[in-house]
Amino acid sequence: MRSVVIVGAGVIGRSVGLALRRHGVTTYLDDADPEAALAGERCGAGFAARPPRQADIAVLAVPPDQVAPVLAEHQKLGTARCYTDVSGVKVRLHREVRAYGCDLTSLVSGAPVVGGGVSPAQPRADLFDGRPWALTPTEATGNLALNCALELVALCGAVSVLLDPEAHDRAVALVSHAPHLVASLGGAPGGGAGGVGPAGGAGAPPAPAHQRAARAPRLPRPPPPRGGPPARPPGGGGPPPRPYGWPARTCATSPGPRTATPRCGRRP
Repeated sequence: MRSVVIVGAGVIGRSVGLALRRHGVTTYLDDADPEAALAGERCGAGFAARPPRQADIAVLAVPPDQVAPVLAEHQKLGTARCYTDVSGVKVRLHREVRAYGCDLTSLVSGAPVVGGGVSPAQPRADLFDGRPWALTPTEATGNLALNCALELVALCGAVSVLLDPEAHDRAVALVSHAPHLVASLGGAPGGGAGGVGPAGGAGAPPAPAHQRAARAPRLPRPPPPRGGPPARPPGGGGPPPRPYGWPARTCATSPGPRTATPRCGRRP
């Protein structure tokens, strides 16, 4: 890969440019706001200019509702041989690009996963290192476009994850709702009413298992003596049998007349 056009010089677009420049790829920044493109050039993310010839791939780092019209415009201009984007919703995007009459063979929609759902504050060359980067090719996607997108992701230091658009959107919805689910679980009885609160206070999510106080283990009951408990005499008379495991009390008879009272191992 020799040249890449980045449409949209925001934090993600400039981070893509910085990551590609590490490998000697020539990058061009195109933005509706010329000052944003110049700011990206000053930070080293690429040249604030249109490429002199057709680039290998164009990265559309624009808001999701602008991807389809921007793609249609640049395909008409012949900006690049292949195209990808970084938006987080795919089913609606594929529906919109079809409505705009875009060439689907040159498109591989993508979405890097960075920051745990929180947008980074500053562009960084290592923003995507080791992070998953979803790619959602369809049956219309050409091999050239898919191979270019895979190479782009690898040069940015990310890990490609191939998904269909529906599976991608389900995964994004699950990840996006997980923090709200955890917060709501904190509102169970004894955990506060609101489900959201300061750490360790009312409404805080339950502590991880390794931080909870260990409970004393339950000790097993002593096994019954061999042979089972003593049987009750016929007719129901006599003392009840001793509970399992209780030691027998030994008695010694004092010398003297038969009417002597037994001494039973304790003071009178």
